[in-house]
Amino acid sequence: MLDKHYYRQKFEQDKDHAFPVAIQLIQEVTNLPLKKQARAVSIIQKIAEEYGVEINDCSDKE
Repeated sequence: MLDKHYYRQKFEQDKDHAFPVAIQLIQEVTNLPLKKQARAVSIIQKIAEEYGVEINDCSDKE
């Protein structure tokens, strides 16, 4: 599920609640393999920023 159009459509459907939409989309991709999951979250982050939502990377980086 790495479809930019799908993610953008979800945000468009509920513009006034962009943060919950972002969280829901991220939850939807948690079952993907890690590389695809990281790519999907990156796409979601970029689209979310367009709607005024900032999603920080909370992964452990050492």
